[in-house]
Amino acid sequence: MGVAAFVVVSIASLPASSATTDESEVIKRLRGEKVSVLDAGLKRLRQAALIASSRLSSSAQPGPSVGVWYDNKTGFIEIQFRYTDPNGNAVVHSKNRCTEMHKTAIRETFNIGRTIYTVPLTFDERVRRRLGTMFSLEPIQSFNEVIALGQRLSELTFMHVEIVDPKNIKIASCRDRIAPVMGGK
Repeated sequence: MGVAAFVVVSIASLPASSATTDESEVIKRLRGEKVSVLDAGLKRLRQAALIASSRLSSSAQPGPSVGVWYDNKTGFIEIQFRYTDPNGNAVVHSKNRCTEMHKTAIRETFNIGRTIYTVPLTFDERVRRRLGTMFSLEPIQSFNEVIALGQRLSELTFMHVEIVDPKNIKIASCRDRIAPVMGGK
């Protein structure tokens, strides 16, 4: 019993390591950084796209490469899914096929079809709501504000699907808003 008490007292009296008493410069710098809601939203959107990529993979073919960024020049949020066709078959990848892959990438990125709503919502309304939620501060004070934010952001957010061959030569591509503008054509 006396030996155990001695060990506990000895460990407790050891000086703390310099890593815990003096913060490293990188930790100090990171604590001083301010994260904007745009930064946090892009991070959430990027994570959702990466998860969607893994869901779009199969044992026969890996999922697409993914990129998410804000383009300062255009003022748009860009989501890109790049599929590599190991056979480089341009005949199989028509514009229609690209459009199907585009919609599937949106569905998987925003988890459309996985939630039961009490009111019927269209595919595009669900996308806008999810987008608004990704770029909202927690806790959400007003869901109407989230819906309005999602609407405004959907006008500025584009999904680009690109299909390339093993040599990275483009076979097909399509780019469009993630959800059509409400009241637009």
